[in-house]
Amino acid sequence: MKIKKRTGREEEFSSKKSHDSMIKAGANEKTATAIADGIKAHPGITTFEVRKEVLKKLQKQAPKSAKQFEEFKKTSF
Repeated sequence: MKIKKRTGREEEFSSKKSHDSMIKAGANEKTATAIADGIKAHPGITTFEVRKEVLKKLQKQAPKSAKQFEEFKKTSF
């Protein structure tokens, strides 16, 4: 399934990228895997929508990691 990047370019969706970002933000393996596996990707989904979904779930399951994830993504653009 294709995902639309912020630049407008499309690439194959990979939940591993979200997983790895959550790990870098301090989420544990179990939480990152569960959230990444639960991403509801659909044709045309944007990276912004994926990020928003991940952040919402992280805020419930790992609030400290959610804050780091949010800051990490702001600086990586």
